[in-house]
Amino acid sequence: MTESEASTSTHLAVDAGLLCSTDSSNLDASQYNSTSGREAYLLGRTLASTQALVRSLYALPRVQHPDHGPLASLPLPTYPYLPREKPLPKPRVETKWEKFAKRKGIENKKRDKLVWDEERKEWVPRWGYKGKNKDVEEQWIHEIPASKGDDFDPAKEAKRARRQRTVQNEAQRLRNVARAEQSSARAAPSVNKGQTEYHTPQAAAKRRAERDERAKQLDQDVRRGKISTASMGKFDRALQGEEKQKGLKRKFEPNEIDTKQERASHLHLLNKLGNAPPATKSKQPKTSDEVNIRKAVKFASDGKGHTAFNKGGGKAAGKKARK
Repeated sequence: MTESEASTSTHLAVDAGLLCSTDSSNLDASQYNSTSGREAYLLGRTLASTQALVRSLYALPRVQHPDHGPLASLPLPTYPYLPREKPLPKPRVETKWEKFAKRKGIENKKRDKLVWDEERKEWVPRWGYKGKNKDVEEQWIHEIPASKGDDFDPAKEAKRARRQRTVQNEAQRLRNVARAEQSSARAAPSVNKGQTEYHTPQAAAKRRAERDERAKQLDQDVRRGKISTASMGKFDRALQGEEKQKGLKRKFEPNEIDTKQERASHLHLLNKLGNAPPATKSKQPKTSDEVNIRKAVKFASDGKGHTAFNKGGGKAAGKKARK
């Protein structure tokens, strides 16, 4: 065994439980920096660590299995915790209700999804299809309070209140999520360059511009969808709080403009009037050699067309017939 191999073996830590072999000895700078011998040097260090791990596995007690051969049971890990790549997770931020319950000593008890219905004598869902929370809406008789008018509908009022509670609960959930994200952002330090650049004013302005661009694109898609109906959106029902779509406005020049701009516009108009329009294919000037065959045939056949020539008609035939 050479001196380098002996020093390497003293710094080897083998953990058979994790199938891990760690070499904590320092690297030889001269061999590591050489371009020709670096690969062989690293392979030699890796080979020594692997051989030490394999020797520790062969030293374990083995049992003979009839189908799989010799088997060895791994011992408990020497190092029970491996180093983490990510930082430890931050504790979840408590909601307002959790803080209140903790302060008042209220125990959080998970509500069951099924409740007992005394009228039907069966377990029914608390929410959802045929839920217990819809009993007031679906009952066939209602008691109208004296303070309500004749047009008061208890079923509609109960349905509106239930939906309003759903909206309020969802809004409260979103506020809790936003509060937790803000708390995590304040507590989390900037550990690398990417996170540091994320919190700069330039990055915030860029994110704000991207958010405005997405909102503008979404608004354009909504407007395009509104005019995709057969009536171009004329008879569509407007939603509550929806802004009226603005049309295009004509832009007029101001009454008083710069003299240079006025002179340039007048010269542009005079140039358009002085120049002749480009000759198109349908309006080319005719020469004396060109003949309108259609008019010539109509004149020669006395308005009867080319079929008169097949029958021997035309002006000459007509005159002979009259004589």
